[in-house]
Amino acid sequence: MRKIVLLMFFVGCMPLLSAQTDSLWRDSTLEVCGEWEVRRIEPAKKMTFGAFLNNLTLPFELGCAYSPKAGQTNPGFYTRTGLEYRSYKTVGWCVAAEFDAYTRWYNEVEQSLTNISKGRDWTIDLLVGGGYRFPLVKNLKEYLKRPEYNNKWSLGLMLFAGASCLTLENITPVEGKDTYNVNIIDTWVPSAKFTCSLEYSINYAISIYTTVGYLQHFIKTPIQKDLVGDLINTIGISFFFR
Repeated sequence: MRKIVLLMFFVGCMPLLSAQTDSLWRDSTLEVCGEWEVRRIEPAKKMTFGAFLNNLTLPFELGCAYSPKAGQTNPGFYTRTGLEYRSYKTVGWCVAAEFDAYTRWYNEVEQSLTNISKGRDWTIDLLVGGGYRFPLVKNLKEYLKRPEYNNKWSLGLMLFAGASCLTLENITPVEGKDTYNVNIIDTWVPSAKFTCSLEYSINYAISIYTTVGYLQHFIKTPIQKDLVGDLINTIGISFFFR
């Protein structure tokens, strides 16, 4: 039984072990610059399953979202999860799919789909997009010619598109009775989001970052007085498959 467990553990770790040494379209070489050893990024010679995993990351963010002119009294609690693929960890293009969820309090909102004047709405966003990650170095042009493997700081710009679903309660009186019906209204609208992230790489497998963003709905939602988007501020952590 012990041998079987060890064998299963070894087989399961093989992709992660191979991911330590290569990455998709990228490999690394070591050179000596004075007293320092610098690891440079070079084009990889082949594509492997471990290399593909090496460039995947699971981002997780916590923060707040606020909508001006939406009748809100306080910013809402915001979370973001997703799956992101990067051409390299701290430089180059990246693509991502994400699931956002947030809840906000509103007050005295004039709209026709519900008679609630005070309450809380729940919103989810399903988005896909891409962008580019810039290393924070003194000479960006020269760095991009021979990028370093161990760069710590980077700035990511991302653009997403998808749909948002706002959920709230509609309370209506029952005719002839002192009771009310409570119905749930789900409103799907097309949306887009732009984000800017400052990221610090702790080690080869973990990064922390802070993000500011703007989410725009292209159709007015039930609690919005005007066609206005959400301002987003978050802090997050990324776990790489390494």
